Amino acid sequence: METRMKKLVALAGVVVLAGCANTTGTDGIVKVDKTTYMLGGLGGMLDFSSSGAKTRMIRQAQEFCAEQDKEMTLVSSTGKDSGLGTYASAEILFRCDAK
Repeated sequence: METRMKKLVALAGVVVLAGCANTTGTDGIVKVDKTTYMLGGLGGMLDFSSSGAKTRMIRQAQEFCAEQDKEMTLVSSTGKDSGLGTYASAEILFRCDAK
């Protein structure tokens, strides 16, 4: 019983520390080649599916392209739902095309 309690306390500590961390998991938008950009990262504590993280990234990509007076075109996206001790995550590839 004591070992189980220690494991629960350790797990709670990890969850608290993870909650304090920056949950974007990224340094921002990265240029992959001449016309393609990538954005990836982690969802928040309440994102159980990757769709929440992916939606925020798509909005960020749209804003990035709008600042250049261009329109964001999604090339591809991937995502992984949260699991025990892990956040949901997502990654998008996109282009900024002329309007």
